[in-house]
Amino acid sequence: MRVRGIRFHLAVHFMMLLLLAMVMVNLVLVIFWYHDASRNEIQRDRIILACRKQLLIRRHGEKNVATASEARFMANIRKKIPGLQLVVRPAPGGRDVPGRLSGAPPILSQLVTQAIRTGKPALYRTGLLSAIFDPRTMPITVIAEPVLRDNRIIGAVGLYHYRRMLFDSLWQAEKAIVVYILINLLFFGILHYLRITSLVARPIGRLADLADRYTDHSPTFFAIDRPGDEFDRLSSSLNMMLSKLEEDRTTLERAVTDLALANQRLKKQQKEMVHAEKLASIGRMASGLAHEIGNPLGVVQGYLGLLAGSSTITAEEKDFINRAEQELHRMASLIRQLLHYGRMTRGVPEDVSVHEVLRSTVEMIAIQPSFRAISIEYRFSAKDDIVNIDRNQLKQVFINCLQNSGDAILAAKKNGHILISTYNHFQDPVGRLIILIQDNGIGIPPDIINEIFDPFVTSKPPGQGTGLGLSVSLSIIEGANGRMTARNITGGGTKMHIELPLSLKHSSTEDNTVPEDDFGKGTDTGE
Repeated sequence: MRVRGIRFHLAVHFMMLLLLAMVMVNLVLVIFWYHDASRNEIQRDRIILACRKQLLIRRHGEKNVATASEARFMANIRKKIPGLQLVVRPAPGGRDVPGRLSGAPPILSQLVTQAIRTGKPALYRTGLLSAIFDPRTMPITVIAEPVLRDNRIIGAVGLYHYRRMLFDSLWQAEKAIVVYILINLLFFGILHYLRITSLVARPIGRLADLADRYTDHSPTFFAIDRPGDEFDRLSSSLNMMLSKLEEDRTTLERAVTDLALANQRLKKQQKEMVHAEKLASIGRMASGLAHEIGNPLGVVQGYLGLLAGSSTITAEEKDFINRAEQELHRMASLIRQLLHYGRMTRGVPEDVSVHEVLRSTVEMIAIQPSFRAISIEYRFSAKDDIVNIDRNQLKQVFINCLQNSGDAILAAKKNGHILISTYNHFQDPVGRLIILIQDNGIGIPPDIINEIFDPFVTSKPPGQGTGLGLSVSLSIIEGANGRMTARNITGGGTKMHIELPLSLKHSSTEDNTVPEDDFGKGTDTGE
């Protein structure tokens, strides 16, 4: 319901109740006034009857001739009291008296006869409500009293009063009262309308406006500047309801967000499971193919060795044989990687010095032609470098990292530099060794940097990389309870981060400073 409708209906109801109350009060006052006026008129009429009775008593036994004073008395009565009629009736057997009953109303004759017969006064009057609501009823008062002389009824006197003047004065007063009622009704109706607007409609309208302007991110502001009343309680209840709704909405949004994230994780895990199943199938197939290809390659390599040892071949033929043997070695290396990835053997862990393995790996790989223009620098800050891992597997990890750095530097076509640094970290109860291998090559393409450790993912041209080196290296490091990450360096280059737990037999508790990059300071761009 609109606020204007509430005000209108409340005002109409109030005016109806006020009108009903004033009408009821007026009716009660009229009834009391009518009874008082009737009682006064009846007393006056009885006085008139008493005077008439005295005249009748004095004249009893005399001639039936009205005196001049009696005639004047009757004339004055009729003149001053319109509608008044007096009658006199002698007792049966008595002489006639003036004021005969001829032409008198039947009710008057009936009461006069009753008074002579019973010797008691008789009274009849019309009720107010009957005179108002019954048009056939006339407002009259009829009184009859017996006349006694020497304790003997000598007659009766009767009075018939048509009280039209009383009702005329009542209606005249009621006209003024009706006007007064209408003025009061209008005045108090307007006053009530204004008060309802101020006390009820305006606060409701303000609450409605605040509700219309309310949004999801609005503060709780249903405030009423009348503390302690019902509207203050209503505003407090609305604020509490909105607070609960906001909490429920936040909880629901959080639940929806969590469900969306869980759904995304499920989809991602589903894709990863499908991808893992594909990789497992490829791995099993690759392992089988590698095993089957290995035997023919060994036979071919043996025949090439026989040909190379022959004294009848020319220098050009020997060069062809050497190139063929190099390709066979590359194929054999690829087969070994496939077999290693398919079996995922843990090797034989032992306590090894990482610094020693790094130096031996660099000495072995530095003689390759692709590393002749690359400078390799050591920065071994770690005081403890003993880890528990298979030596050959750790060497394979370093070879993969250094070969990737060499290929990246070769692709960058500039003077290459590789920095190998180590330091210790003892935040955990077991100390850890951090190995960093940094280069100034072309870096890892951003589109594959998050997938660089997945099998068969490579940035090298077809035929130059298998995409298994980093995947195998990651499995080796994780098998030793370590971690391995890769990130690009601002300004160009890649940093390989290898973290291994120190051997418990050789662990200390002293941290080393983390070495800075030689290839520019800035924020790394991936991991």
